[in-house]
Amino acid sequence: MNTAAQGSRADGNPPAGRSTEARPWPYILAFLLGLLLVSGFMWYHIANERRVAREHWKARISTIADDRTRLVSGWIKARRADAEVLSASPAVRALLMGAGGSSLGELRVEGLE
Repeated sequence: MNTAAQGSRADGNPPAGRSTEARPWPYILAFLLGLLLVSGFMWYHIANERRVAREHWKARISTIADDRTRLVSGWIKARRADAEVLSASPAVRALLMGAGGSSLGELRVEGLE
């Protein structure tokens, strides 16, 4: 009766056949295929996240620019309103006329009317 395990010879040596060096190639190929799939997915994911972040920042910068435009426009309107109120004041007209009614003062007053 043979007490040796199946697939081995009675002297304890493995059966002659395929070399053990050829066996890791399927595992290496499977690993490389998995690596390729994961790398491809990560490349797609990173590119997509970069696009989303770029769109978010463009929208944010646009909103900031619009807010600043609105603030500057409001400031200019307020200064224009101040100038119109001051131009109607007789004291300001007298200061612009200066001493003796110089021609520069007259030009300034004419520009206010």
